Amino acid sequence: MMLNYMSKPLVSVIIPCFNVGKTIQETLESVIKQTYPSFEVIVVIDGATDNTADIVKNIASQQSNIIVCEQENKGSSSARNTGFLQSSGEYIVFLDGDDLFAPTYLEACYSKFAENPEVGLVYTNTILFEAENGLLDIPDYSPNEILIDNSIPATALIRRDIFQAVGMCDTSLPYAEDWELWIRYTRYNENVVKIEEPLFYYRRRHSKDSKTDLNKINNISEQAQLYIYKKHYTLYQKEGLSVNELFKIRNEVFYLRKKVRKYETRYYGIWYRKLFYRLFKPNFYKSIFDR
Repeated sequence: MMLNYMSKPLVSVIIPCFNVGKTIQETLESVIKQTYPSFEVIVVIDGATDNTADIVKNIASQQSNIIVCEQENKGSSSARNTGFLQSSGEYIVFLDGDDLFAPTYLEACYSKFAENPEVGLVYTNTILFEAENGLLDIPDYSPNEILIDNSIPATALIRRDIFQAVGMCDTSLPYAEDWELWIRYTRYNENVVKIEEPLFYYRRRHSKDSKTDLNKINNISEQAQLYIYKKHYTLYQKEGLSVNELFKIRNEVFYLRKKVRKYETRYYGIWYRKLFYRLFKPNFYKSIFDR
C-alpha cells in the first residue's frame, strides 16, 4: 500500500529510560531512521544514575522532534504515563531504551490503521538479539490467549484515545504491566492486527540485568500474575479459569514455547543475526554525531 505522506497523523514514540547509557543511542537512531514521516519522540529519564541523560540530551539537541522529560525513579509504567501526558500523537508506541525498530516499523504498522479505521492495535513479529538470536515465538492474539499469557509485545502501535479511555498504565505493577494493559485495551477494542514480518528487535542482555531478568530473580512475576488475576477476576471466572487452572496452563504454555524457541534458535538464528547486522550495524547507520 502506498502511503500519502502529505497528511499523515502524528505518532508519538515514548521511551522510558533507566540506566541505558550503553544502548540508548542505538535505540534513538533506530527511531530517527524511520521511513514514516510524521513522528515525535518523548524520552522520559526515569531517575537514571548513569550517563543516559547526557546522551539523550546530546542527541535531542540535534533533533527538533525529540522531547526530553526527567523524573525521579518511579518505574516504567509511571514513565510511560509521564511520556504520554507530554505527547501529542494520535497514535502511541512505547519503546524500551535498549530495543530497536526496523526502519519501516512505524510505516508498516500505521498502514494497517489506514486500511481499516476499526483497528485498535497493531504489532509485528519480533527478533531476539544479543544474548539470544532468532525469531521470538509470539502467538496470534485471541481474547482467551491474552488472559492466559501476554501475546502482544509492549511495543505495539495503539490509539491515543483508547489508551486514555482504559486508564493508561497501571503504576502498581513492577512486572507484566504491558500484559495487564493489553487485557484492558483489547476488551475495549478487540480489532488487533499482527504483522508477520519481524520489524521489532528485542534485546536479551548478556548482563542479565534487565527489568525482566531482575524481576524473575526476585519472584516478582508470580506476585504480578496474582495481582492481574485478582484485578480481572470477573473475566477469568467468565472464561472458567480458576487461579490453579491458570497457573497450570501457563506452565504448560511456557514449556511448549521453550521447546519451539530452541528449535527456532537452532535453525533460524544465523539468518536473523545476519539480517540484524545488515540493518543496524555501522555500515547501515551513519552516526548522527558525524553530521
